[in-house]
Amino acid sequence: MFRQPWHTLVKPSRTFRIGSAAIELYPLAHTSMHRIKADALILACDKTLRMVKGARKQVRDYAGEALIEREAIQFAPLRQGGVAKTQAGRSKFGFVLHANIFDETMLTNADLQREALLNAFQTAAQLGATSVALVDYTPDLRRAVAEETARVISETLELIPATILIVKLLCFDPTNAWVYQRALGWIERHGFEPLPDSVKIRHTLLQIAGDAGGRLPGYLQIPADALFHATDANLSLDGARSNIGEGLKRWGGSELRHWMKDIGTLSPGDATYTRGGKLPIPWVLHLNVSGADGSFSEESLRNAVHKACEIAHEQTLKTIVVTPLGQGDSARNAQVIVDTIDQYLHSVISKIERVLFYAGSDQEAQEWRAALNNLHQRVALPAPDRELLAIE
Repeated sequence: MFRQPWHTLVKPSRTFRIGSAAIELYPLAHTSMHRIKADALILACDKTLRMVKGARKQVRDYAGEALIEREAIQFAPLRQGGVAKTQAGRSKFGFVLHANIFDETMLTNADLQREALLNAFQTAAQLGATSVALVDYTPDLRRAVAEETARVISETLELIPATILIVKLLCFDPTNAWVYQRALGWIERHGFEPLPDSVKIRHTLLQIAGDAGGRLPGYLQIPADALFHATDANLSLDGARSNIGEGLKRWGGSELRHWMKDIGTLSPGDATYTRGGKLPIPWVLHLNVSGADGSFSEESLRNAVHKACEIAHEQTLKTIVVTPLGQGDSARNAQVIVDTIDQYLHSVISKIERVLFYAGSDQEAQEWRAALNNLHQRVALPAPDRELLAIE
């Protein structure tokens, strides 16, 4: 039964220990924000203190509409790294601390973010706060990924006053929440070593995602916008013709089969997309990887992957899950897929933010890993001196 966001049980998905504080991760809709209680809320901002984009707008709209913003803009222009205190509207936070993470030209980097966040935590401690909520500000940045934000936040948490005992990290984007859970777990165990199996190609992160166990197939547990379905001209869901056909057949329901039936046939090397039916992933990208004679074709695979990337860009499908084909030379196929995506990302400024290569076994993980390692060295998160631009 569908449950409205305000009926959702709000509790942390994981708790981490970084520095002196316990870090509670809350993946939730912004409409459930009023159920979170803390002494203070830290909200990243720019010098204008306007709350018109990304996470800032979500806080404004649900924590009292323009009440917080009207009070905040009285402090504008806020200096770089500065902190402004306002009321918290109808939320359960004691007050809101707006921290300016941008410079005068509206650019930011890891150093500016750490400075502003640390100033905000120190201000919260001076005002007697022992529990602080922090909103994931990745949506307020352009060309940034949540791994970079997670690292900056973690580096800051190692320096915050010891009187702050709990930090509640609020993620309104489900993909970012999934990323934070992975990234914070890695940092907790391994420190700030580069996150493995991750390569950044221009503004898109390519990374490997393993099986997490559970009732659903692992590739359906990843919060994504679209899923690759490599198949034949008839969009078959049976046998070796489909890499994930059985999963789509079982979990997609009659709705998915109805959308696929409306397509008819698909030319070799072509791709299209349909709604996901009852799948937890809303869209499915169907790729015909067969040749003219119906057998698997590497050329068709390459063309279909390129076409699928074009569709994802045009439809603003930001996060894509790619599964192994289950046919042909699996290691060679993995390299063709990775190379084709790499070539596409170097040909356009793509709207694709993340490509997740799903590995259901150690062998599949090794094949994806080898393909990624053939591209570039593993990315360090965040890259040194990397500048990000505010979305205006």
